[in-house]
Amino acid sequence: MNMIKYISLLLIIFSLTGCSRSFNEQEAIRSLKVLNSDLTQFLMKSEELPEIEAFKILWSDSTAPLPFPNEKFIFNQPYRSYDFQKSKGEYRQDSIHQKFIRVGDNESVVIDLSTSHHGECRFELVSFETKEISSRPSFPVRAEAILFADFRRVLSIHHEAEIDDGLPLFIHSSLEGTNYIVDFTFDRTRNGNQGTINTKSSIIFEEQKIVDLEIDSEIGYSTMGYYFEKINFRMIMFHHLITAKIDYNHINPTSSDYIASFNQNSKIEIFERPYGKKVGNIRLGTTNNGELSDYFIEFRNGDTALLSEYIPGLQKILDIKL
Repeated sequence: MNMIKYISLLLIIFSLTGCSRSFNEQEAIRSLKVLNSDLTQFLMKSEELPEIEAFKILWSDSTAPLPFPNEKFIFNQPYRSYDFQKSKGEYRQDSIHQKFIRVGDNESVVIDLSTSHHGECRFELVSFETKEISSRPSFPVRAEAILFADFRRVLSIHHEAEIDDGLPLFIHSSLEGTNYIVDFTFDRTRNGNQGTINTKSSIIFEEQKIVDLEIDSEIGYSTMGYYFEKINFRMIMFHHLITAKIDYNHINPTSSDYIASFNQNSKIEIFERPYGKKVGNIRLGTTNNGELSDYFIEFRNGDTALLSEYIPGLQKILDIKL
């Protein structure tokens, strides 16, 4: 009799704790709003950094003697490769003619520019090397750069990569600012027509690791390069954890109901840390009377809502235009 009571008590506790491992809809909405608040505050602080304003200027001006404005895809215009050796020199911003002009010699590419909120900045591209790959004429395999604002170093950039089979094999990129470190690695393997890709990325901001991402992928190789077969995804973002398992082997990209095929072969979940309570599932759905697809959050009771409704900060990231 005591054993029956004991088992019954365990079943009751198990059922109660099982339900408590996921939020109800209102609790989940509150949790999503917390995530959005964390993300929004981070983006607002990021926008105040001098490097953000400086890079917006450099990216948008095609006369900047740098690889990214020169190699941007422009419809109906041929690809323009970047020549670091020919670009070496000192440049300044000509505000009257809205362009950068060369004013002297240098063993690096040194650009002086003015910003609206952070005074005078200087960007130095110290080194830059590329190798040809199959999908485009060149891929950066080494780069070193520094940004100064008001004569103070505010950003250091380091990048290195290896190429094999005409594809990136290894990448390591890091950005170190005055109050943050961004780190990214990419490792690809190959065994015949199969292989793997492991990607890791992290952001430490004001001495707190706010993003920790790892993606493990199984890939297949073809004459066109590689394609994804399976993806396992794990990302810690502030006080939340997002996990995903996507089986592309069984997702039919040409299906008349691609969304159903994707949802049946993927599992994407959001949890709140540190207790691991589930906020909901992320699923693909349609908007605009079925004309567009978008991500939805599915709550414990089966109700759904657009993910961007509660986390518009994600949309801000997608909408960023440098």
